[in-house]
Amino acid sequence: MDTVNPMDTLLREFRAGQLTRPEFERKVIAHLVDNPHRFSLKLLHPEDRMDFISFYFPRFRKALENYRNTGHSFDAYIHRSIQFALRDYRKEEQLKHEEELRLWHQSEGSSGTGEANCLVLDMEDPYDQNDTATRVRNPRQVLLLTLKAYRYISPDFAQRVARSLGIEPGKLEQWIHEIRLRRAKIDERIDALQASIQLCYIKKLR
Repeated sequence: MDTVNPMDTLLREFRAGQLTRPEFERKVIAHLVDNPHRFSLKLLHPEDRMDFISFYFPRFRKALENYRNTGHSFDAYIHRSIQFALRDYRKEEQLKHEEELRLWHQSEGSSGTGEANCLVLDMEDPYDQNDTATRVRNPRQVLLLTLKAYRYISPDFAQRVARSLGIEPGKLEQWIHEIRLRRAKIDERIDALQASIQLCYIKKLR
């Protein structure tokens, strides 16, 4: 494969009938995953990279249909396409983040008037184990947000959230631990798939 423009090589093989569309797309995904530095994906967290590639791939298919060799390599064309997609992806993620913050900080039973009664726990003394837990009106939403942010939840904060939700602190920590274990298994499968793709490619080169 051309080390300078590897996507061009894949495109030529695909258009020449040497690769089926599924084979071509698998190789493209493997190339994006293995070479994040080529496409400005290095700044994304590894988990977010996979999310982004899933977000981007419909655009890749459209870019493939629209690409014409007019002086720019397919690599450069895809790189530019990814930059536009990254901008939109970050906007969507920011909107999601802002919505989560809004839900997290929304007032308890507020009708849209008056001061918002913050759902976040009072952190003046974050290590006081005898404090009275803040009760929340929408515990399900707060629980979902907590589990979604499992990577950033400390055991101490998990206990405080659990008390505010009226559940056993150990139970919430157990759920977070189970999510981390499942995420680790998913990462293992992704790593194994990447290794398998690379092995198949190496065998083809021999």
